[in-house]
Amino acid sequence: MSRRVVWWLLALLSGCSGSCGGCGSLEPIPGGRFVGPKVDSALTTRLTAGGYGVLNDNWQTILSRFAPGNQLAVPLSCEVRNFTLVGNVVVADEGTAGCTSESCGLMDGRCDGWDQPITIPIQFTRLAFAPKAPDQLEATIDLSLSTGKIHVDTQSRNHYLCAFTAPLKCSFDYASARASPPENRMRVAVKLVIDQRWDKLLSFSVASVGGSQTCGSSGASPPPECLDTADLLVQAEGSCATCNAADWGPVKSYLLGKLADALKAEIQKSIDSQSCERCGDGGACPSIPGAQGVCGPEGLCLTADAGTCVPKVLGLEGRLPLSKLGGAFESDPSAAMDIHLAAGGSATSDTGTTVAARGGALELSVAECVKPLPAPPIVGVPAAPLDADAPDGGYDVGMALSRQYLDHTFHRAHQAGAMCVSLTTAEVAQLNSGLFKVLLPSLGKLTGPADVPMLVALRPAQPPTALFGAGKVDANGKLVEPLVVVSVKDLSIDVYAALDERFARLFTLTMDITLPMGVGLEGCATLAPSLGSLQGAVTNVRASNSEILAEDLSQLEKLVPMLVAAGEGQVGTSLAKMSLPPFGDFQLKLEAAKGIGQIPGTARYEHLGIYARLLMSTAVCP
Repeated sequence: MSRRVVWWLLALLSGCSGSCGGCGSLEPIPGGRFVGPKVDSALTTRLTAGGYGVLNDNWQTILSRFAPGNQLAVPLSCEVRNFTLVGNVVVADEGTAGCTSESCGLMDGRCDGWDQPITIPIQFTRLAFAPKAPDQLEATIDLSLSTGKIHVDTQSRNHYLCAFTAPLKCSFDYASARASPPENRMRVAVKLVIDQRWDKLLSFSVASVGGSQTCGSSGASPPPECLDTADLLVQAEGSCATCNAADWGPVKSYLLGKLADALKAEIQKSIDSQSCERCGDGGACPSIPGAQGVCGPEGLCLTADAGTCVPKVLGLEGRLPLSKLGGAFESDPSAAMDIHLAAGGSATSDTGTTVAARGGALELSVAECVKPLPAPPIVGVPAAPLDADAPDGGYDVGMALSRQYLDHTFHRAHQAGAMCVSLTTAEVAQLNSGLFKVLLPSLGKLTGPADVPMLVALRPAQPPTALFGAGKVDANGKLVEPLVVVSVKDLSIDVYAALDERFARLFTLTMDITLPMGVGLEGCATLAPSLGSLQGAVTNVRASNSEILAEDLSQLEKLVPMLVAAGEGQVGTSLAKMSLPPFGDFQLKLEAAKGIGQIPGTARYEHLGIYARLLMSTAVCP
């Protein structure tokens, strides 16, 4: 079996497959890895027993993506091995392709450049996934092997079993269907490893391959979960016909074990090719404090002093230029922040499998428009209790975002200047002095009869914070209880007018804003944000820096909350919907969006969760 099949499941559990589908604005981080602080359980993903059932019901579709025709090929290389009473034996002494004699390497008693690996076809007839406590997932595979002839001979060219006149030359042909039962069954257990050296990133290793032992050997399971020597046909290939001698038994067991080892190696190789960091230009590999990567075989990065795989970031990581987020707003083109959200920190299996992700953000520098503020402390929060707060109808896949991670990211974005944006007449033609002269007659005396360009600039004194609620929406899509409440304190809005060929500040409005939001579910996989009532959303409005104007701005202070509340409908309908993309051959049917992990004594929650059913991508959404 190829580990790519197991990798597909792991990618689903970690919520990604090493790339960020919606993060086209991300740029590589110089040096290759995020080095800022991280929040554990920033994101939690869980695949339940029901989710495993959907995968198993559609195993052929999954397998066909990685093994066309449900078939894979495993290479078996030439090897010399010593056996008591037999001596040095050359296994898979095949020579060159199509070779029929010793002159091109076939059964010449040597492993050298002539000998090409023999390809062993494996036909899969069933595949099933299951969680395996405490930290593994198991793939059970029914398969059939039909090796054809594997050529084996002795290094001695005058072997005693051949009366010292010739080498012992035999062929071994294993076919699963030769004896009952007609198939083999193997159980591949993949361990979910949290790599402490590489900052708790998730990595994978083959914990065991059950069913690869010779039937009857110590610890072997009964058929079909073992390799049966009765399926192995041994024939003489030379003048000496003693290939079924009693002392040839250890060679049979070894050859079957070699087949199993080749299969194990192919599985691990496939896993590494998907989950290990690949070498960059010039063999570059990442390094972090305490761990150095070097480019190894197969173009994969290995830990310098241990030779183990450098785990790939399964998620998103990169540098985000904040100017790309502004849309019509202008921001400092040099402002940027590094972000990271990748599987790691914890991974467990019980009745399902839960994989956490660690997340972090870090500003490149503190923007001039904000005051440097200490980052809030990072407090350990366990993975979200997705099962405990699951909807009544159950679910297949659940994902939960941590409030602490969101606040951490908000703080870093604030320090980087993400909210320091401006809007001018050049972007919005209606933004000109004529808009303000009705309320501020003295502005007309400053500008004259003609309208002049205006500029509005946001300057946040404090970073936003978020609270998660129950997230209840009625049948009409109206928000009953917010899912998210975003608050911004001391947000200043500076208003400028173009006077004497430069922008002069007219006044500043500072206020606190609270936005209650919910998420409705539309169709199969569309999240439709909804806005709660904006009555009282703007409070504590203070006007300042208005010396250039003659008016008392106290009336404007009272007007702003009313204007915001009046625009509730327009703002609510402008919120963009988001559709979740299909994942390979599957799609998500959203079931609920709600708060998870209620904070004792409050109506607030630690996580924002989304629950979904797993459907085939070709299924019509009910």
